[in-house]
Amino acid sequence: MPPSMATAQLTSSSVPRMSDPSNSSTNTVAGVTDLVLTKQILNVADRYIEVILYVSGVCGAFLNIFTFLQKQLRTNSCSWYFLVGSLCDLLICNIFILTKILSLYNPQSYGQFARTLFWCKFGNFSIFTFPCLSSLYITCASIDRFCSSSRRAAWRKLSSIKVCRIVIPAIFVVWAIFSLHTVIAYDLRQFNPNSTTISCTPDRSVYTFFVIIDGFFFALLNGAIVPFFLAVFGTLIILHVRQSQKRAVVAPAVARQTVDLGSLSATRTTNGNPARVISRANHSLIIMLLFQVSLTIFLNLPYVVIYLNNLFRSTPATPFSAVLSYIATWFYYMNYCKTFYLNTMSSQLFRSILRQQVLYMFNRTRTQLTVAWSTSAHW
Repeated sequence: MPPSMATAQLTSSSVPRMSDPSNSSTNTVAGVTDLVLTKQILNVADRYIEVILYVSGVCGAFLNIFTFLQKQLRTNSCSWYFLVGSLCDLLICNIFILTKILSLYNPQSYGQFARTLFWCKFGNFSIFTFPCLSSLYITCASIDRFCSSSRRAAWRKLSSIKVCRIVIPAIFVVWAIFSLHTVIAYDLRQFNPNSTTISCTPDRSVYTFFVIIDGFFFALLNGAIVPFFLAVFGTLIILHVRQSQKRAVVAPAVARQTVDLGSLSATRTTNGNPARVISRANHSLIIMLLFQVSLTIFLNLPYVVIYLNNLFRSTPATPFSAVLSYIATWFYYMNYCKTFYLNTMSSQLFRSILRQQVLYMFNRTRTQLTVAWSTSAHW
């Protein structure tokens, strides 16, 4: 299970032994001092950064959901993948980041809550399920835009509301079933028979299997497999868009007949050769997706590198590795807080729809308040 990677064991064994016996004690003390000081500074920074990430992530997820539910976007299949991805991001912020904030500001209450059987099972299930679902849905959005921009009619038919309404719940059900092993196997138990400490862990007989599934596979999926598919389909989308632009025929003197192709619009010239031109909504979604893909790859890679390094590392922790671990963890959390702000910066259509709805709600509220005030003043 992907815990916070920034925790370091501050013991004398975590400092490298020096070859010179006369300097080993001095170097050990200096190493421990540096590591303790670094961890104290990072803990203070972590308290503020986690709160900033949580507030920005929750607000951004709500605004994302609000915008993608508008009529101009909800008729597009890609918008639905973005919508359910935003729902997953909202759950991650309220389950993952919020509990991290609680552990930083009130460790005693968090300790009591973390030792409950409910959190042992539900927490591990959620932490394993929702980050993977968020990654899978953005991958589906990439595949949807790839099919939408394709020349082949059979592939373009896959980019439809009908298909996404099947794919979205199917992915959720399949991944939820796959994640049930966390609910079944994790329990409050003494992992070490000689210890009195109770922890949420699988049985020792299957511990290695769960390290591979919940540790290695989780990091590999989110940090390598998903970024690979995002990079591949992102590149193919760019190639499709460029080919579509080259095929577009701009001939004002030629009579044209527009044929609806669902996600694309086709212009048929008199010589019978179609020149598909990407609509404004599709173009905006493609731009948003490409920005999402690029930043998702950038933010996920440090996490998987540091996580796998910590999983198999035999060398002691150093202040530099502690700093990298904290930064990788912040990047990992940021991946689920970025979507709204990236959409706002990259798409004029997204900004326009959001602005129109905000102004509409503001004017409507102001009108209602004015009418209520006039009625009360009249009586």
